[in-house]
Amino acid sequence: KFLVKHKGYPACFAYDVFESEKFYGCGAGFHFIFVDSAGNVCPCDFCSVTLGNMRERPIRDIWTEYSGIFRAPGCSCYANRISQPIADLHTAIRPLTVEQSKEIVRTCPSFTRGTVPKFYKKMGFKWGENPK
Repeated sequence: KFLVKHKGYPACFAYDVFESEKFYGCGAGFHFIFVDSAGNVCPCDFCSVTLGNMRERPIRDIWTEYSGIFRAPGCSCYANRISQPIADLHTAIRPLTVEQSKEIVRTCPSFTRGTVPKFYKKMGFKWGENPK
């Protein structure tokens, strides 16, 4: 906030602020996905989990499988939400295996039911509707 209010300082962008409930939130796996150079499909480019590999399965099938898990926008950065469960695995391999990733996304959802970031509220997102 200091940098925004004072002239002469470099521009700064803080995902923790931008991806909060007060602003846009986090669309990882809901609004977008990331595919790395090896074909691994991830909820976002900051997440170390992989939902599958598009060289092994059609990306449409991977998206369909996980759309029920990532069915709403989050009110905080998903990479931050899953950082401790990933650290608890004590592995340096990134991205995690599909099996490890499935356990992470199953036990640590990307959203909090009933809570919607301000941006999505303005866009008309409502719980109970299937946005996909």
